[in-house]
Amino acid sequence: MCAEFNALHYPSLYEKTAAGTPFPAAVFVLYVFYSCDSLERIDADPNNPFFSSDEYGFLFDKEKTTLLGCPGGYRGIYTIPTNVQSFDNNVFSGNKNLSGLIIPGTVSNIIYRSFENCTGLKTVTIMNGVDNIGKYAFMGCN
Repeated sequence: MCAEFNALHYPSLYEKTAAGTPFPAAVFVLYVFYSCDSLERIDADPNNPFFSSDEYGFLFDKEKTTLLGCPGGYRGIYTIPTNVQSFDNNVFSGNKNLSGLIIPGTVSNIIYRSFENCTGLKTVTIMNGVDNIGKYAFMGCN
């Protein structure tokens, strides 16, 4: 599944929902790419008013305080930037290629099923300041 799919680009254009709320034209639930091992990058256009991405292809809110998406094809150790305060439920779930993670103390809560089935995850460094590790946060990890 997803064998040839290796990049996702969020354009700068957006439209409004029926209620008039701005909504990016390319937004959909990232969990749809669960276990998509070939997805190497999730890139937001710099002009996108809602999303941004870093040099590794991880997706964030515009201010880069919430981590929203981890590409399933990312290989190696990832250090969550220190300006990140939270990340979405299941943001890393199913990533078989992530081998290590450094979570800064600016993230106070590791939420429910954050790293579920990250079977390649070997090391996790959790800095001082993380107060809670949610239920099943590391379920299915080796």
